Order: sequence, then structure tokens, then C-alpha cells
Amino acid sequence: AHTTSSRAIDWELTARSSTPLRATRSGIWCKGAKGWAKSPLVEAIVTFLCLLTQLIVTCGYRAKSDVPRLARVTETLGLLVFLVFLLVRITLREAKDNMWLNIGLFAALISSRVVGALREQSLRQGAVLGLSTTLWHVGLASCNIALVALALTRTYITYTVIRDTGRRLVSQKRRRFVDTAMGVDLDLSYVTPNIIAMGWPTESWSEQQLRNPMDQVVLFLKEKHAGKHKVYNLCSERTYSQQYFEREHHDVRFPDHNVCKLEDLVQLCKDMQDFVGNPRDKRVVVVHCKAGKGRTGMVVSCLLLYLRTHMRAASALAHFGTRRTHNGRGVTIPSQIRWVGHFEALVREGG
Repeated sequence: AHTTSSRAIDWELTARSSTPLRATRSGIWCKGAKGWAKSPLVEAIVTFLCLLTQLIVTCGYRAKSDVPRLARVTETLGLLVFLVFLLVRITLREAKDNMWLNIGLFAALISSRVVGALREQSLRQGAVLGLSTTLWHVGLASCNIALVALALTRTYITYTVIRDTGRRLVSQKRRRFVDTAMGVDLDLSYVTPNIIAMGWPTESWSEQQLRNPMDQVVLFLKEKHAGKHKVYNLCSERTYSQQYFEREHHDVRFPDHNVCKLEDLVQLCKDMQDFVGNPRDKRVVVVHCKAGKGRTGMVVSCLLLYLRTHMRAASALAHFGTRRTHNGRGVTIPSQIRWVGHFEALVREGG
């Protein structure tokens, strides 16, 4: 049985297939006190609260005597909540970079508060600790600038966590390819060393928050398979606005949850076989539809039969399901499953 442990993924797909990622562990909603402390949603809310309270401080509201008491209490409460939140995050010993960022935020918050109090004292009494009121103004402005910069950095990190969590929720049980050194996190799987299945590579910035960013897909193929890849788009409902890949194939496209003509399927598989050629050439075909599971799974399963890698439709479908998903549920549309069976009969009869 194929396990979801990254250490147990067999043969040479170890370096290529994705590390299993579970949305329940790294998702927006986390169970338990520690889970909530690490939740990116809670982090986003608390960080926004910090920015809001510091905006009140920066605008100089505390220097005014007519500030409503509720506003002062709200500001102080927001500050205390964020300080406690930062202490919890530091105590939990999260990633080293984030830990130091949290320590810097904590120090900047305390410094801003202390310098602000001394500035107010200098406004009433003149020089404090040998420093003029002007210097205290400069000091407070510097603290607030550093604080806002650190808080914005923290906010961006939170945004990336929520974005990545959203991508995992959209990809559901599909395997992902993650390479932090390269900077890619893709809904993409190696079915064999020469066949890749993936979700739609989108050009839209808004859609990239949930689906494969086109620039990451292009980077991945250039780094891993430069000059030796061909991308097959099966979506009839959309196409690219321009050519992004070295070789593209858009001749056989059909609607979601549907099948194509058997003769088109034969033509598609023959084109893929001709491109891959000798497996030692290390050429790869990259097949995608919208989610990279239904139409893609049907075509890839037929390709496995056409290449004689598998002799039975059930075996080819099972292989795709195992390599593409964590739960083994690859192609689930009945008509597409039947079509793979028809293609098996066609290949067996020499069609």
C-alpha cells in the first residue's frame, strides 16, 4: 500500500513527488490552544489590531486630553492582547525567522510605549533625561516607523500562510510538489518519471491565490526539464493568453466531466509517445485540465495503456489515483472510467 509519509514514497519519485500536506494541521482553523495560537487567521486578526492601535498612537491621539476614555481603554487593551499573543508565539518556538520577527515586534512595541510616555513628560516638563522634546519626537517617530515596518512584514508572512492554506484547501487530497529552495508550491504530481499531471496554470493574480501560478509552473519546468517538456492543455473552456512553454499542445480539448472522441485520444497518446521517445532521453509530458484529476486522469491512464506500462484499465486508473492523490481517488466520473476501459479494448485489439 502506498503510504502518505514523505519518507516512504518509493523509487525515484522521492525527490520529485510532494511532501504530504494536511490542511487540518497547517490550515486556517486549528484545534487546541497551541493550534489557535499558531492559526494564521488569528494571527491576521491580532496583527491588524496591532496596526490599528499603533495608528492611533502615531496620529498622536494620546497627546490630546479630550480623547474619550473608551478609546484609551481600547488602545491599551489591543496593545496588551498583542503583547500576550507575541509572548505565546515566542514561547511556542515557531520557525526561527518568525521567532526573531516576533521578538523584534515585542521590543518595538515596548520601546514605542516607553518613548511615547517620556515624550509626553517632556512636553510638560521640558528636557527629560537630558534630551530635548524634539529628540523625543524623533525617537518616537523612529520607533513607530520600525514597528509599522515589522508589523507589515509580519502581515505579509501571514498573507502567504493563508494563501498557501487556501491552495491546499482547493487542491484537497491531490498531491502537491513543494520545493522551498526553488520557491514553488504547485498542485502537481509525477505519475511516472516521464508523465506529470497538474492543475490549471493560471495567469490571473487573484486566481493564483488558489491555483497554480503560471510563473511558478514556467520556473519549475525550466529548472527541472529545460528543453525536454511538452504541455498538453485539455480544457475547452479556457486557454493561455500567449505561449508560455517551449512546446504546447491544444489540439484535443473537451469540457469538464466529459470525454473526447476515441480517435482523438489515440492521436493524443501517439503524440505523447512520439515526444517522450526513449525514456532515457528524460523527456516529460505535462498534462492538465482545470483540477488535473478527471480529464487529466483519463488521458494519463490511457497513455499508460498505450505505452504498455499497464495492461488493464483498472491498474492504470489505480496507478494514477495513487500518484495523484493521497486517498487513491483519481478519476471518479463514471463516463471517464468507462472510456479508459474502452481504450484498453482498443489497444488490446491493436487499434
